[in-house]
Amino acid sequence: MAGMITARTQRWRQVSGPLVTVAGMVVLGALSGTHLPIGPGLVGLLTLLYSTLAGGLAAGLVSAAMTLFFCVYFLSVPGELFHYSTEDLRRLITLLVVLPVTAVLIHLLQ
Repeated sequence: MAGMITARTQRWRQVSGPLVTVAGMVVLGALSGTHLPIGPGLVGLLTLLYSTLAGGLAAGLVSAAMTLFFCVYFLSVPGELFHYSTEDLRRLITLLVVLPVTAVLIHLLQ
């Protein structure tokens, strides 16, 4: 019985990080019409930290991928998907490099 509880707990820890990432992106998407000083990179990085610490490297990389996909949508010019201003393209490229590297580093330091 104790082994089953441990397996359930481990599975929940692996899934909870990406679920927190989805929740953060949904909230950020719902508030996108307001002028928040918080961008998707910060929310994605914080949820990536939790996801990697709670669920390990695989959960962290899944959260990194979900954050990148959301940023591809969120940072594009309104009404024109996959068109970016110069500044937003730089942000996207930076996140493309930083998020997976951060997940690996946190996993190694754990």
